[in-house]
Amino acid sequence: MEEIYAKFVSQKISKTRWRPVPSGSLQPAETFATGSWDNEENRVLLWSTGDLGNLDSDGGFEGDHQLLCGIRHHGDVMDLQFFDQERIVAASSTGCVTVFLHHPNNQTMQIAAPCML
Repeated sequence: MEEIYAKFVSQKISKTRWRPVPSGSLQPAETFATGSWDNEENRVLLWSTGDLGNLDSDGGFEGDHQLLCGIRHHGDVMDLQFFDQERIVAASSTGCVTVFLHHPNNQTMQIAAPCML
């Protein structure tokens, strides 16, 4: 039977998207983004599934996913997509579309393109 993993993240999650793997890569996706809704402060967060070197006997991941970084998002996250390996596009309930840039060297995010209507 397939195992299900859950983690309390203290926010209402509206969208989850896996970061696409580079073309030609044989490794599974290991990073995903989440967006929240109906919170006092909504956020776009980037997570890692953990150490890919530790697989359990069924070939699944061992351990817990880890929060890499996050950034505040104005309004509810209505949709979320990876534009490429470093940029995440988020649609807001305010009508804005914002592009966030992930800096993997220091695990931070910043706004790359502010609200576009």
